[in-house]
Amino acid sequence: MEKIIIILIIICLTRGEKTIKKGVQAEPTPMCVWEGAPPNGPVIYKRPPQQADPPVQDCIPIQNGTLGGCCNYTQMLYFTEKFKTAISFFGGCPACVNNIHTTWCHYDCDPYQASFVSTTNHEDGQPLLYPKLTMCRRWAKAVYESCQWVHFVSSMWPTYEAFWITQGGDTLPIAVEVLYPENDDDPFALCPLDELEKCEDSCDCLTCPIACQSGQMPPYENDEKKVGAISQFNFWMIIGCSLIGIMFLFVIFKRSQEFFKEKKLQTF
Repeated sequence: MEKIIIILIIICLTRGEKTIKKGVQAEPTPMCVWEGAPPNGPVIYKRPPQQADPPVQDCIPIQNGTLGGCCNYTQMLYFTEKFKTAISFFGGCPACVNNIHTTWCHYDCDPYQASFVSTTNHEDGQPLLYPKLTMCRRWAKAVYESCQWVHFVSSMWPTYEAFWITQGGDTLPIAVEVLYPENDDDPFALCPLDELEKCEDSCDCLTCPIACQSGQMPPYENDEKKVGAISQFNFWMIIGCSLIGIMFLFVIFKRSQEFFKEKKLQTF
């Protein structure tokens, strides 16, 4: 009987501990992790967000007008200049460009930066090394879906995971590794779904089939390049097969010459 009572007490204590842990959930607090741009940055700079200059305010999410940002003016100039690379790649689809811009604005300047950005080193003033950005999968997928109809995107990056592996390298001072939380509702993950710009809201039919009118297909679907009356792909296939055939005939010709030469020598 005593053993049963002890077991019941242990079970109750265990359940109580789980209930306490479940009830007390940490919430993100405003805090920055890094700051700066080349040649003197980026560096680890842990501090509360500061009120920002107007150019920075265009990027950071101001909440209730009380929070500043985690980036400075020099950093924003660098970001703006580097982001031109992304515009040159994805400029045919404004929704795609804006969603990528939103992502890296949060990474650079969000007052809650420390909740979803982590680094391998933690000492202020040290170079920023191997930063990691934790992002909810819903946001990662939604941004990818707004970009996948840009001609080369789906062929280069068939999944959203592959897409995010390469993003940020040219836009930011240092490449960023994107991580995904086990729980997609994790408060310590970047997930600004309310800021998502959908494909059909701003893309034309060329870059976004969702924007096409009923029965209308994107122009590039039927815009097959041709050489004369045949497609460019078939043209080069014919050229390639012809070259292989010529090489094969040349080898047979050379072998035949050698064979008859040997026969002639054997005759003498």
